[in-house]
Amino acid sequence: MRIKTVLPATAAAAFDAWVLPEVMRRWLFVGQSNRILEVTSDARVGGAFYIEEENQGAHIDHYGEYVRLERPALIELTLQVPLHFHGVSHLLVELQGDGGNCELTLTQTGAGPPDAAQIWRGMLSGLARVLAGKPAVGSNGA
Repeated sequence: MRIKTVLPATAAAAFDAWVLPEVMRRWLFVGQSNRILEVTSDARVGGAFYIEEENQGAHIDHYGEYVRLERPALIELTLQVPLHFHGVSHLLVELQGDGGNCELTLTQTGAGPPDAAQIWRGMLSGLARVLAGKPAVGSNGA
């Protein structure tokens, strides 16, 4: 699966959104009906990240490891979400652009839910909103 989108931010700001807990908690796995309870990130090669989500009484763990970090252009990481899929997903995030906008290309291989592309499109839309200074999910769910 590969998705391309344009974000209203520099590549450096978009890169930070994937590695800084205070920004990650505002868009990664954020939805209309859930809460993000905890976010940790050890943003170095071999470092781990963890996001705990609560949705309708269920606690959902999202975790993985940073495989490659080349600020501001590239992030490679693993992702596991045992409640939603078995196995390890591999994500490659490529960022291009140094002006007011940047292009993000997300490539996912390995394990993942059948609707991964739809899920990532929604999250990347939320990331664009966060980078524009808005909440990831609008009051109408968009």
